[in-house]
Amino acid sequence: MSESYEIVTGEQSSNDYPYGRNVCHITFNIEFKQKKGFRFVTQTTNPKNNRVNAPKRSVYSDFMVMIKDEKGHFKPLSFDLLGYGDIDRIVKFLANHTVEFSPEQSRHLWACAINCIRANAMYTRRKFGVSIQDFLQVTRVERMIEMFKDDKDFNDIKTINYNWEELKGLMG
Repeated sequence: MSESYEIVTGEQSSNDYPYGRNVCHITFNIEFKQKKGFRFVTQTTNPKNNRVNAPKRSVYSDFMVMIKDEKGHFKPLSFDLLGYGDIDRIVKFLANHTVEFSPEQSRHLWACAINCIRANAMYTRRKFGVSIQDFLQVTRVERMIEMFKDDKDFNDIKTINYNWEELKGLMG
């Protein structure tokens, strides 16, 4: 993301959200469900009768935070863990930003990261002929599993010494 932003937590709101030709009150939040992930939820109030409208929910993502951009707009910033490149992006993001995770959120994120690496091990073996054991060793999955079992905060993923260049070297 090239624009500047700040990460915000908890329910956020605004009283000048466009609603047809009027403006209304809106709330923004990030919802989390175990085994599903994170999703962005907004809920407006009808300015004509002040009734709260039904919430609008985004699709689930493996990882999501709410940001406030330079214009003061609240938006979701999400990552799905589909490949080792996505893990690299999350590690770099967490190295530059402070995000608080609940124990349930940390367990979910560790499980997503471990499953991502395991699935990519099978793909890499078929496509590049790299042994699964070599792939798992280079991606430090054993360390991730230890941290998952020890209920470590997901921010600790940035303490694992990943060597993505070594992985690229294995794939030729």
